[in-house]
Amino acid sequence: MNEGQQDLAYFRDFENGDQCELQFLINTDIPGIGLVKEEIKSVRRRTDTISSLIQHTKNKLQLLLNNKTENKENREVEIVVSLKRGDKPCKDDLVLKNFIESLVNTPNVILKVFDQEYKVIRNAPQVRQLQLPPILYANFSIQPNKFRREKSVAIFWYKSKDKITWDCIGKEFTQLLTEDHLNHYIKLVCVPGHSGLKGPKAEVISESVVELVGDLPVCPFEKRHQYTRTKLSRSEFRVVSYNILSERYTIDSDNYSYCTPRALAIDYRKQLIVKELIGYNADIICLQEVDNKQYTTYFKPNFKALNYGSVYHRKGNRIPEGLCCIFNKSRYQLVESKHIVLREEVDRHKIFSPVWNMIKKNEDLKAEFLKQYTSLQVSIFKVKSFNRYIIVGNTHLYYHPDANHIRLLQVTMATAYLCMLKRRYLKDSGDVSVIFCGDFNSEPEKSLFPFMLEGKIHPSHKDCLKILENGKALLYHEFMFSSAWVRPNTQTIPQTIRAVPLTGEEVLSQHEGLPNEIFPSDHLALVVDLAFKV
Repeated sequence: MNEGQQDLAYFRDFENGDQCELQFLINTDIPGIGLVKEEIKSVRRRTDTISSLIQHTKNKLQLLLNNKTENKENREVEIVVSLKRGDKPCKDDLVLKNFIESLVNTPNVILKVFDQEYKVIRNAPQVRQLQLPPILYANFSIQPNKFRREKSVAIFWYKSKDKITWDCIGKEFTQLLTEDHLNHYIKLVCVPGHSGLKGPKAEVISESVVELVGDLPVCPFEKRHQYTRTKLSRSEFRVVSYNILSERYTIDSDNYSYCTPRALAIDYRKQLIVKELIGYNADIICLQEVDNKQYTTYFKPNFKALNYGSVYHRKGNRIPEGLCCIFNKSRYQLVESKHIVLREEVDRHKIFSPVWNMIKKNEDLKAEFLKQYTSLQVSIFKVKSFNRYIIVGNTHLYYHPDANHIRLLQVTMATAYLCMLKRRYLKDSGDVSVIFCGDFNSEPEKSLFPFMLEGKIHPSHKDCLKILENGKALLYHEFMFSSAWVRPNTQTIPQTIRAVPLTGEEVLSQHEGLPNEIFPSDHLALVVDLAFKV
């Protein structure tokens, strides 16, 4: 890679704030000290002056030189920093916000540091944050964490055993690590570009070397597989709902500090998740918190090889984790797939008018509701062996523990949408079944659970009063749902349902928390067998 970036300096102002930044790479020999190669960032207020910026940059350089040598005599080095427009120095009292605006029309500004000269670039593209997973496994693909792929970003992957000599191994956004990379550190370098303008390169080096994942352990979910060893007959079908814990929420989080890096690594957990799901021999699988990149590179191809189809939607059409529905292609034909973001549809679609009329009367409620990117995914299947349809809803409701009223509104919208679709498909077939899966972020004693089963809630309920204080929040749905949740020490719910028992408390209590080495998620999968009513 051509690293000729040291002849450029980057000056930018931040859109959300009153600061600006000068960034450059110093790479020069200084008498008495030697080679100095390090990135310098000087941050000042937009209302500060050129003089302030130059002095702050000198202070940064002096601190750098002080750290390079313990010989005080060698610290007496003249630090040269200047900004020139052509042959004329920039005025010391020029305000920085005016300086950056002037770069549009007169871009020939040169920064001089010691004997190095840089062309100053205004608001060049920038990679603000770059991360690699804490553990890297051979035979798995790797992508940068906390980084949204842009077409104009050049990507370079390197390997090294000593972090000194690096060999380039790839230039794509996704890099497959092979056994040739074992015992090597991995470095990722990104160079952003836009409209022919390159920004400063960003790089990150892995914390540990590439290793083999090793044998997978025996897990408690394998005991649950005793109930699902075979696929069901043509008049029955098995459904799974499972929040598999997005990698996005495990990085830099204190919630899983008890967990070993291996147990938390997505390349380890996703193997257990697929092993668990395959063992359920399910017909329909609804997943929540599925990372976009893991769906594309792992879950989709693994289930495709087993003759399962799948659909995926990012949460809110913007967050890189979302909802996935996987289905047995030999038994079901995907007729239609839909995805709505509740905050975007609540004031657009007439079926949501009752909900919107309540929300818009409460400004605090309105602000909180419209901040959420909660989605509803709907998959409509035609059963190949019968002339009937199955409508499968999949969602992940707002998580906040004090937001029961928000979840009631969200699920009211979701059921209204599912009901609309059921009526539409009833015109083509007299047999339409509706299944509603998801992570509802609620508990049986909360208002949402009885609301789902009974189809209504009294407007005087405390959660309804958070919606409208006058007691006129009328929430209802038209379904007669049964729950797949099984109370302890029971194995069945209504006649048409057989539930696979959850892992018992005696096993769960042996571990500090979920996930861990034998539980790949912080949730447990719900698994039920359903039968068509004849």
